[in-house]
Amino acid sequence: MCKRCFLCDRLLSTLNVSKEHIIKNSIGGRKKVADFICIQCNSDTGSDWDSEVDQLFGADISLLLGIKRERGSPPKKQISDFNTGENFIFTGGKIIKNDPSYLYDKNTGTIRISAPTKKRAEQYLNQLKSEGKVPNDTSQTTDNTIKENIHINTKFKFRIPELNSNFSKSIVKSALALLSKDHTALTSCTRAKKFLVKDGTPCLDYLYHYDPIDNRYFASPIHCVHVFSEDDRIHAYVELFGIARYCMCLSDSYTGNVINFTYAINPLYGSEIDIRLSFDKIPEGSKHPGGLMQSLLEEIDFDKKVNIAFKQSVTEALDVIKSESKNIDFSIFSDTLTQKFLKIVNPELKGRTSKAFYNHAVTIFEDLNVKLAESISNKI
Repeated sequence: MCKRCFLCDRLLSTLNVSKEHIIKNSIGGRKKVADFICIQCNSDTGSDWDSEVDQLFGADISLLLGIKRERGSPPKKQISDFNTGENFIFTGGKIIKNDPSYLYDKNTGTIRISAPTKKRAEQYLNQLKSEGKVPNDTSQTTDNTIKENIHINTKFKFRIPELNSNFSKSIVKSALALLSKDHTALTSCTRAKKFLVKDGTPCLDYLYHYDPIDNRYFASPIHCVHVFSEDDRIHAYVELFGIARYCMCLSDSYTGNVINFTYAINPLYGSEIDIRLSFDKIPEGSKHPGGLMQSLLEEIDFDKKVNIAFKQSVTEALDVIKSESKNIDFSIFSDTLTQKFLKIVNPELKGRTSKAFYNHAVTIFEDLNVKLAESISNKI
């Protein structure tokens, strides 16, 4: 069967077929699909629909959380100190001094430059020399620093738009991209196509009165696309960052095989995760997207504190073992002692929620003794 672009109906060939990200690369998506839309539609919808996701909150949240892209780095954002007016660059969750500064030591003829990059420091030194502020024979020591304890004067955009929007079209396109692995099912999605191509009635709605993910990961800004069939309908659920949550009906005239596709990732690392979804729950109180965002940031902050405390506990426990275990050769332990310990005591810890991680750690330390140390020693 000849495949056509879902949006414009052009026949797809090796010359015009595109590879479409199910979830945008700019917010951490990885997986791509082919035989869905043509190159032209990929370009047009990318600039018209997908870009609205970044404009409204995607770019800022990706920058705030340090989302890792498959290609390219997230755009940097210039911010300023509320008290001093100094400029900084916010990137990857870090605040880096943007305006260079210097300290010149007349006695030694050296200059200490604080700048965001080595290249910028070199440029600044040349500028100082040309302006006659330092002698031409001044030698340089570069100090690239991160400013701490500053009061940021910046605002991050955060707005979930109305249903009849390009933002919503990008959400629906993500669901269709996942469904495209079953081209017969895809061609039945006339309800979604009317919305996307002919500006018909939106085929989606917000879902904030309950959480459909049963095993949601703690402190993780999940991206999820789930498509499934029920009777003569094809439904989908899409969420971005765990914040923008939508349910939709892509088709109301489906007669094919049962469909159940899911693609979910932790965009902090780009790794796929296994999740369970159910849509037969009793409705709860509505949760505003802003509240979900605040909860996510609080969980991430807690997650960092727990992991720091846990690693400190590991180090302290191993120090006790080393002092009490005279017959064990601990010379095999390097500076990465804690990391090795974590990998050995339970390889399944990776991917767990921080609460599960913490609870399991407590159990480990309750049973920690010389015998465990000997076991660790033999395995490293």
